[in-house]
Amino acid sequence: RLAGNRSSTSPIRHDEKDLAKVIEDCDVALVLLLNEKARATSLLWESKGAGDGVPSAELKSEELLRVSQANQKVQGPLSDTMVSSIFQEISRMCSLLRHTVAYLGPPATFTHQASRSRFGINANYVQCERINDVFTAVEKGVADFGVAPIENSTEGAISQTLDLLATCDLEVVGEVCLDIRHSLLSHGP
Repeated sequence: RLAGNRSSTSPIRHDEKDLAKVIEDCDVALVLLLNEKARATSLLWESKGAGDGVPSAELKSEELLRVSQANQKVQGPLSDTMVSSIFQEISRMCSLLRHTVAYLGPPATFTHQASRSRFGINANYVQCERINDVFTAVEKGVADFGVAPIENSTEGAISQTLDLLATCDLEVVGEVCLDIRHSLLSHGP
């Protein structure tokens, strides 16, 4: 497949020009395959329709197993963890090509982190100052999905979110549970 007739199992000469050509051929092949996967993913979600809720950015256990088994067959220099991480990000990018997500707070807040864990780094994000603004963005079509806190370990249920869910025409299509961890840093004397 690589460099014309050369297959991926053929020995590669180790001079700079040949290695550069192999890298270039791999880049082109990866771009073609990534776009093919993105088109297939998009078509799959369109065929499933809105009744299936929001597509998850997370790979299912059977998908991770398939990727791990393929990696073990190849016996390349990448570990299963590395390959799984790459495929996880590809999944995030492919599954949400068309989605805009409204979330509460500025970037790096817990709601933003929850949004990114569900929708991946390549979704289009709209930050909102208030929980009400998240709901309004979705109702007005500014965003396809909204992420708002519903419960936290400090204050319990977030009543404003629950009240809005009870009074609007939007429905819950997914849930993200996020472990909240705080780390404090200090500079000693």
